[in-house]
Amino acid sequence: MSNSVEKLPAVTHPYQNHMMDSLRWNFFTPRADDIVVATSYKAGTTWVQAIVGNLIFGGQPLPGSIHDLSPWLDNRMFPLELVLTALERQTHRRSIKTHLPLDSLPFDRRVKYVYVGRDPRDVFMSFWNFDGNFSPELLK
Repeated sequence: MSNSVEKLPAVTHPYQNHMMDSLRWNFFTPRADDIVVATSYKAGTTWVQAIVGNLIFGGQPLPGSIHDLSPWLDNRMFPLELVLTALERQTHRRSIKTHLPLDSLPFDRRVKYVYVGRDPRDVFMSFWNFDGNFSPELLK
């Protein structure tokens, strides 16, 4: 028998670009029953958020939009204070969206993580079409 210590994922790299900032997670206080939906861009994120939302609410009509119920915490478009306040006010089991890789996402063994993968060719084409809709001003 070895006395090895279980090695858990750790944050080793911050990610910051025009859309996301991994450092926003430093201000988030997880709850024991939180669910993090982690995907790459364009890999079925909203679809999985909807599935998780329906599981949380037992198939009943969702009490809000999936984007309000399962906010994208690392998204820079919305003020962090508003996102954190909205999450704190949720009294039901929470679901939080992220596009961060594991080396920039704080890991909490009490939280459930749902990772979604998709064929990289499909992701590429979906992102190509999605990104083509952005104006140069938005990407600054």
